[in-house]
Amino acid sequence: MVYYHSIMKIGIPRAGLYYQFFPLWDTFFKELGFEVVYSPPTNASLLKKGLEYAHSDICFPMKVNFGHVYWLKDKVDVLFVPRFISLEEKKYMCPKFMGLPDMLKASISNLPPLLDVNFNIRKKPFIRSWIEVGKRLRVSANKVKKALVKAEISQKSYQWNNLNGGDGLKIGIVARPYIIYDKYVSAELIDRLKEKGMNILTADNLIPEIINKEIAILKKPIYFDFGEKNVGTALHFLNSGEVDGFLYLISFECGPDSLLKEIIDDRARTSDIPYTTLVLDEHTEIAGILTRVEAFLDMIEYKSKTKFNL
Repeated sequence: MVYYHSIMKIGIPRAGLYYQFFPLWDTFFKELGFEVVYSPPTNASLLKKGLEYAHSDICFPMKVNFGHVYWLKDKVDVLFVPRFISLEEKKYMCPKFMGLPDMLKASISNLPPLLDVNFNIRKKPFIRSWIEVGKRLRVSANKVKKALVKAEISQKSYQWNNLNGGDGLKIGIVARPYIIYDKYVSAELIDRLKEKGMNILTADNLIPEIINKEIAILKKPIYFDFGEKNVGTALHFLNSGEVDGFLYLISFECGPDSLLKEIIDDRARTSDIPYTTLVLDEHTEIAGILTRVEAFLDMIEYKSKTKFNL
């Protein structure tokens, strides 16, 4: 489908892979002359609407995604909801991302047209997918390529967070980007740890070579993009001693993360680095999460003092 608009409003949900590719998407569409409209940060109202339309057995972040799409649907001409199949060779995205455009069309009525172009590096370079996006928007391939160059520069130079909280403990956080960087979904965990003077490390602080080295020792490859990154990050935290402890944030309904947690648990048994898992869903109470985090930090501080006294 081709969309005919002189000045088009393109809606981008502030959910899902927005937290991975916002700089690229924002620069790309603005360079092409489109107005970009974002849904607001996740809140209780958006979640409630997402729960109304999303199927009950999909994961918490995906339910949030539905709420963001609903908020945008009457405010834009087109919704950018790409179908992500594979971001890396020999890897796949979660099936929910593959089926997200279809789930939205089946669940929410009166949606504007979806830019649901396939991104599958196993089949074709991303540039071809972006050219397809441009084709649907009646933009030439040459303009798409120029915009993409600037978009990639923005992506490489952007930093999501200042993770330095002070002189306190070094705490690692292992989680998918749309969990850790969505303040509502993560119970504002980064901000709350920084307020306590903690220094935070995530997968975004590690170069790919570090993660690949940790993954290489596993008997079988991990076929999920974010799953591999999370396991590699967790193993690095357990083996390197770079952090005083780390938290693993997963969604209750996430099948891949539930399985991959077993790998991390197994390796944690032979490490002296404290680690705990926080399972999140739409019923999670912030107070309960914070109580567990407080207890985890107290345990790390006690362990450090005991070791020092010995």
